[in-house]
Parts: sequence; C-alpha cells; structure tokens
Amino acid sequence: MSGLARLEVLPANLLDHRVVKAWRQVAGECCEPENVDVLKLKTKTAVYRLTGSGPGAFRLIAKRCLKRTAMVERIIYQDFLGHLPVPALLYYGAVEEADGEYCWQFLEDAGAGEYVAAAQDHRVLAGRWLGTIHSAGMRAGLEGRLPSRQPVHYLNLLQSSRESIRELMGNPHLPADDVRTLRALLTDCDVLESRWGRVERICEDAPRTIVHGDLAGKNVRVRSTAEGPVLLVFDWENAGWGVPLTDLAQFAGQTVSPDLGAYGAAMKKGGTRLGARLVRRWVECGTIFRLLEVISWACLWGATDSYLYLMKPIARLRTYGTRLAEALRGARWAEGF
Repeated sequence: MSGLARLEVLPANLLDHRVVKAWRQVAGECCEPENVDVLKLKTKTAVYRLTGSGPGAFRLIAKRCLKRTAMVERIIYQDFLGHLPVPALLYYGAVEEADGEYCWQFLEDAGAGEYVAAAQDHRVLAGRWLGTIHSAGMRAGLEGRLPSRQPVHYLNLLQSSRESIRELMGNPHLPADDVRTLRALLTDCDVLESRWGRVERICEDAPRTIVHGDLAGKNVRVRSTAEGPVLLVFDWENAGWGVPLTDLAQFAGQTVSPDLGAYGAAMKKGGTRLGARLVRRWVECGTIFRLLEVISWACLWGATDSYLYLMKPIARLRTYGTRLAEALRGARWAEGF
C-alpha cells in the first residue's frame, strides 16, 4: 500500500465513498460493501478492494482509470478472454464518471497467490498461458480495435524517452554520476536506433496478435484449484495488437519470464510451429522492447520537478540502462554494440 493510500480517510458511512457509489450503479443498491481497502491511490488513478458478506457475498477490485484505458481492458475481458478455454477473472462492468474522462472498472479479485519468476513451475504455467493467448489472439479479429504494438511503437518510445533524458541533462543540479548514467543511456539509444532496420527484420516473421504489454509479476497471480494451479492475469491497460515479443522478455523489468518450451508447445497446439533459434531471436528483441517500455515509464517526470523527486526515476534508469547495455551486447543480431 502506498503512502498516499494510507492517508485516505474513509467516510464513516461507506455508502458516501465514491467507489461504493460507482459499484452500486453496476450491482444495484442491495450490494453494499462491508469493507473498503485502499490498494493504490494517486491523483488520477486509484485501486480499491471491496468485500461484502451474506447471501450476495463478494470480493472484488475496483479500479479508477482513464476512459480510453478502460475501453481497452473491457475489450480484452469481454470480447477476448471470455471466449477462451483458459481461466480468467470475471469482469463485472464499468461506470463512467460525470466528466466523461475517467471510468471505474470492477473485476474479480485474483487473490494473493504470488507469482515467482524463479520458480520453474510458475514459468511453465506462464509459458503455456501465453502461448494459448498469442495463438488465439491471432484469430480474434481485434486488430482494428486495439492500440498498435508494431515495432514502430517501441521506436517511438525510444525517441520520446531520449528527448526527456536530454531535457533532464540540462538540469544544473544533477550530480556528475547521474550525468554519466544518462549520457551512457543516450548513447545506447542512439546506437539502437541506428540498427533499427535489424529489429524490423526480426519482427517480419513474428505473428501479429494480442499483446499484454506489461506481463510483470505484479500483474499475475497463481490460484490453486482442484485441477491444479492456474494463472490469472490482469492489468491489460497497456494491451494492444502487434508483435508479441515484449511478452516473451526474460528477466528484465520484473517480467514473468515465461518458459519458452511451454510457450512453443502451446503455440504448436494452436497451429503455429516455432523453431528454437527463431524464438531465441524474438526473446532477445522482446527483452529490449520491454526495457524500452520501462525506461519510458521512468521518464514521466516534469521539467520543473525537484531533484529529490527525480532521484527515484534516475535510479531506475541506471538499472534499466545497465540491463539495456547487457541485452544489446548479448543479442546475436546486434553486432557492433
């Protein structure tokens, strides 16, 4: 729970809380929560857990987000996952706020079963799930309804992040170590862009399908069932249509790092045979895509932010920059880095 979450004081009567008012628009006035837990609270986003008991007992997650984000997630939950033979969270519906810019979404609580990327059985679950999703996504007919995740999307992330870092380099309060960190990252971005044609060629043979876009451990739970453990995946706000390589990333940006053998078997079952060498090249490229994504998220600062605020994102850029340099040096197709 974030520090901001701890600061929220819930009203004495929960019916007066904004999240409860939104939930009752979906479920009816009889669905009154007994408890509201604050999981995340920021200026523009919020996540709560609502629980109720009795004959209509429920335990769900309420998420406030931009309407355009909610539309993407609704498509995934209702028009895609709901038609697949894989376990999926129940999607209860959404309510727009009066301004039309923000929206509340209500989803089944995935539980507390932590995903552990170091556990081989968890990685096998992830590989099997991901192969099923990518295979089915190729035939889902949703390419015109989801944001693009073609290679140019990641090139745009690289370019926008580089501009933000260049702007930050002009901050006279940056210590010399930070300047060196940012300068090294800029150099790697420049070289990667100069080799982008190689990236495009690798992606030519990759399927176009539904991409989760943020397949990190924090967005996954493992639930025990009578048939065995199952994977439950949520937070599809970065989902799109394009090359799915970022979902295959291995041990970069807190990814689930799916088992590639299980992934290939699931893709084969869905009608797509993959060679080990081809998948290895996809993983190398996907790991770089993933790092470009998390670098772009770390660059969401303001031009006038104090150095005290900038310390955390710069520390993240130091970590991501090191991983990007390692990924570029290790990529078999990236000679010259």
